[in-house]
Amino acid sequence: MAAPRFLQKLAGGFQEVVATVLGGAGNGEKIVSTNVSGLLDISLFPAGIGADVVTVPASEALAAGAAVNLWANAGATNARNADGATASGGKKLDGFVIAAVASGASATVYRNGLNTGLTGLTPGTDYYLGTTAGAFTATPPSAAGQTLQYAGKAITATSLDVQPGPFVGLA
Repeated sequence: MAAPRFLQKLAGGFQEVVATVLGGAGNGEKIVSTNVSGLLDISLFPAGIGADVVTVPASEALAAGAAVNLWANAGATNARNADGATASGGKKLDGFVIAAVASGASATVYRNGLNTGLTGLTPGTDYYLGTTAGAFTATPPSAAGQTLQYAGKAITATSLDVQPGPFVGLA
């Protein structure tokens, strides 16, 4: 869809002007329009404003909404499924992906915020890193040898406000 157009008053008349959907050089003093998704482009905001994300290779397949661990793979940060099955915290929750990612593809990992890639949540319930790879659970892990890590609170049946807490190895 084309960006909206407006009339701008000039000396002696009017001129049609196209609204901008991108920020940056050459777009100063312009009327702003949302993009095709109905959102303002991140380039319209100053540095430091926006989602806290990192884009790294996925070292394994990640399902939509998966809990993700960032780890050093041959000297480069990679994303893999987080897993609370071991007390060492080796696969602690560092963030999540909204869309599924194939192994070897680039994963956009959200470090915190609203995870809308989930289903079956109970609104108002606290969730934790699950003992199944990439999963969140409403039942805190409690067995010896597992990791207890707060993940966040369900806002709706399909959205979890992810705010990873510290991990605790259970003895």
